[in-house]
Amino acid sequence: MTAQLLDVTRLYVAEQGRLRAYVRRILRNPASAEDVVQQVFVNMLGRLPQGEAPSPAYVLQAVRNLAHKHLRD
Repeated sequence: MTAQLLDVTRLYVAEQGRLRAYVRRILRNPASAEDVVQQVFVNMLGRLPQGEAPSPAYVLQAVRNLAHKHLRD
């Protein structure tokens, strides 16, 4: 397992509950909130430069953006 994957996994474990609650307030749908949070972490794994770890602020902004996109669609 790469260091980057471990960093993302640790961040997911630490932040996913807070992020889901945040998105649930935006979307008013627990299942969609879970999907949005998971999608953000999957997207990060595919897009982060090698060796770079995401910050909690970056993740929060990505979750916010995807939640609002979900509302528009």
